[in-house]
Amino acid sequence: MSSNPSSEMPFYNEIRLYAVRLTGDSAWADDLVQETYLRFLQVKEGIQPSSQRAWLYRTARNLFIDQFRRQKRTRKIQDVMKSDILPDMNQQRSSQPHHALEQEESYGEVFDAVDLLPVRQREVILLKFQQGLSYDEISQITGDSKTTIGWLLHEAITKLRKKLNNGEE
Repeated sequence: MSSNPSSEMPFYNEIRLYAVRLTGDSAWADDLVQETYLRFLQVKEGIQPSSQRAWLYRTARNLFIDQFRRQKRTRKIQDVMKSDILPDMNQQRSSQPHHALEQEESYGEVFDAVDLLPVRQREVILLKFQQGLSYDEISQITGDSKTTIGWLLHEAITKLRKKLNNGEE
């Protein structure tokens, strides 16, 4: 590799965070990211620079699915989200403990509701709102059309609103 690893491994931190969220296990995520970039380096010249990000996400996702099926591992997205996404609650508690507790409870409710979504809806919610990806990028990663992505997001958000507002699905 060259002396500048970022040119050899674009979006590395972003892909690693995504892998940690997918797997719920930093060691497994590191293996997943390593395999993703090994494959990327083998085909890098054939990938347009504008498509590299989506290619990396899609490859990491596909490797995860393959490994998940082979190993039959189970995990809850809620656990991963709580460990990687929640802000540092200790910082918030030091200034306003009651607000931090309310926020933590709200996050818990949202995470529980997201965890109950069907797999495809949960996946697009994570890619859109956690990773901040566009419809185009999500489409490239999942292989679904932008219309399907929009429909999945709409259905997921509708279910989340009902669940969080009424306690129903």
